[in-house]
Amino acid sequence: MKTIHRCVVLAAFLLLPGCGDRVVEKKFATEADLAKALGGGEVVSRIDVTYPVKVVRREDSTGVPLTFVHNGSPYFFGPSSGSMLSACYVEHEGHQGVVVMRVPRPAAPSR
Repeated sequence: MKTIHRCVVLAAFLLLPGCGDRVVEKKFATEADLAKALGGGEVVSRIDVTYPVKVVRREDSTGVPLTFVHNGSPYFFGPSSGSMLSACYVEHEGHQGVVVMRVPRPAAPSR
């Protein structure tokens, strides 16, 4: 019974949004720290961001445009081959912002 319980808890942890994420609910002192936690990459855009930040949500886009609305303004970032776009929604000094990064695509699972 203990083994089944552990498997259920692990499955829930991995399937719930943000639970298995390396950056959500974590604080970062610098942009370089955030990029490192995402596996490297480059910043595409900083929207209302001042460091240090706490990432509250993350949205990834692979092969399709990344679109979102921040403070009533729409944003559009075209897809990229060989990499993934990642929008990190952050909080800092009582404000909210978004850091958009181009990061390496995760490795495909081996079969």
